[in-house]
Amino acid sequence: MMALTYVYIVWSFCGRVARFLWNSVHLNSDGLESFFRLFRSLPGVRAEIKRTKQNLLSELKNNLIENELKTCKIHELPTERTKAEQILSEAELRTEKDYKDVFASSRLTGTVYATDSSQRELCNTVYCQFAHTNPLHGDSFPSVARMEAEVINMASALVSDSHVTTICGTLTSGGTESILTAIRASRDFMCYTKQITNPEM
Repeated sequence: MMALTYVYIVWSFCGRVARFLWNSVHLNSDGLESFFRLFRSLPGVRAEIKRTKQNLLSELKNNLIENELKTCKIHELPTERTKAEQILSEAELRTEKDYKDVFASSRLTGTVYATDSSQRELCNTVYCQFAHTNPLHGDSFPSVARMEAEVINMASALVSDSHVTTICGTLTSGGTESILTAIRASRDFMCYTKQITNPEM
């Protein structure tokens, strides 16, 4: 009886898909969305999706537990001064679970961009000189404002003629922020130049 019921469900679903494909020879984005919604509604497919989600969540939870640091968590500001030796020791302990072969292997992509040791030392030295500056205050730190302007000029020269002076830009603190900022700039530009009043982003 169960087998007959399942066959009937599958047959009904196939009939719905066949009618859908017959009525939509050229599938657009809405048609594809409707098709996959129908496909996911199959009992077997729905159960498989649920099982896969549970496995992924369990694996993620296990990885978080496995990589959890054994040091004490800090929930409040310390009431007493912490010695420099304690801070350095805590910093060393917190790197126990970090990936150690960042510069010896190229298997870690999109996270840390490895370079040779001499270039890393140069970057560390230069970074120390500007670690305690604030690029938001170009009047107080003109050196940082100059570097930001030069990076923007280099980037603009890659996408336009060198004599173009109408390109402007800004530096962001990460890849995701850069993407979102570029999308917003494109949206606002198109709204202004193409009179788009209802953008889809």
